[in-house]
Amino acid sequence: MIYLLPLGNGVTKGNSSRSWGTPMNSFWCCYGTAIESFSKLADSIYFKQPINSTITTKSDNTVAMQSQVPASLLLARFADSVVQPTTDTIGLSQAVRVTPNAISSVMAITQSLTTVGNQGSLQLLVPSWTADEYAGIKLLPPIVNGKAPKASPSAVTPGTFLTVRPPRPSGWQTGDTIEMEFPCPLKLRKLDDNRTAYGSMYSFVAGDVLLVGLESQPGAPNSLIVPSAESLTNLTSWVTVSEASTVSAPLRFVANVRGHAGGDELQLMPLNEVVHERYTVYYNISVQQQR
Repeated sequence: MIYLLPLGNGVTKGNSSRSWGTPMNSFWCCYGTAIESFSKLADSIYFKQPINSTITTKSDNTVAMQSQVPASLLLARFADSVVQPTTDTIGLSQAVRVTPNAISSVMAITQSLTTVGNQGSLQLLVPSWTADEYAGIKLLPPIVNGKAPKASPSAVTPGTFLTVRPPRPSGWQTGDTIEMEFPCPLKLRKLDDNRTAYGSMYSFVAGDVLLVGLESQPGAPNSLIVPSAESLTNLTSWVTVSEASTVSAPLRFVANVRGHAGGDELQLMPLNEVVHERYTVYYNISVQQQR
């Protein structure tokens, strides 16, 4: 368990000011705060968006609310999870698979507790990071019950909700499936600092996952040289999937660069998976001078 995370050059998680905690002798209050955060991992995956109830006026001028209308189930994060059905929404189980190039989700429907609830729509939040105009990536519509939608689907636009409606007039049925795949492009994310000294500082990201470079020496220089200015926006020509990539650890990459103190190959892996490895988060990246 660690609470204070080093972000320097050639650092390890164990050399922070608090270092690794121990069960009996060094368990500060900040570690308790961090452990509490794990209970929030399932928070904010699903939301229910009720549709305005129908309002009618009786003969005696009193108002009656007709609340038997379906509600939309909003899915805001893609993670292995289950949400139970209610009287006005469907239930859903979600299984997610990560590859070096994409994140895919297979969602299985559980019928609502009422016939009305089965008519509700499912709204999927399309991640903003899945857009990549430089790699020519196109987002495909969801596959429902193994088939592409017959009707023209609403636009799959990053950063917006995509509405998926029942595949039949009678509504959803238990066992209906929805499949979505989101390309997971590699990008450089510039350090959000307008000072001149940090104008060329970048980190590597795969989708929304922060990658770090593995270093062999403490305080290793963080300078990298890439082939061209285009390389800053299109990483496909100089960052490839590593041989270390596996089903259980898919996000392993190799950056072929110049100027790196550890050689021309920089190994990349997710920061959240680092344990004892020495790493660098931000690199000072410059473009190779053309002769």
